[in-house]
Amino acid sequence: MKFHPASAQVLGVNSRSYLVFIFAAVGFVASGPANAQQPIGTDVCSLVAHPNQFNKQHVQVRAQMIRGMHGSALVDDHCKREGVDFWIAKDAETHPDFKALDDIVVHHGNLGTSDKTIVGTFTGTFSKNQKIAGTHKKAMVLRADRVENLDVHFGKP
Repeated sequence: MKFHPASAQVLGVNSRSYLVFIFAAVGFVASGPANAQQPIGTDVCSLVAHPNQFNKQHVQVRAQMIRGMHGSALVDDHCKREGVDFWIAKDAETHPDFKALDDIVVHHGNLGTSDKTIVGTFTGTFSKNQKIAGTHKKAMVLRADRVENLDVHFGKP
């Protein structure tokens, strides 16, 4: 999916409205692998506060995604200094929803999220002590198999 600002202007909408529309439409389409297990609805603050309760569970959170040079994380304004690492499940990497998310993070504005705010609904398996490859560190991780209802705003977060 390519974003073309010129075509958005021809249609009489501004670039931001066009992007929000694209993400709403992409999020509407079923995404990720079929999973019979209904995800547990929660939030990032609860994952951080009660990691044992959610460990190895299929969860769904509404959160802000941030991405910098050291990776991606999901955060929540209610627990500002806390978050969970955000990874994309291997079998979901080629799904159009994740490709659209990657496209906006990489190709629109600055690389990463320093000049944009991305909030979405992320569904996947939570791990409380995921080993980080190449290090001795462990982290709390949401390995996402689905992303939907993305809301993107440009400008400093």
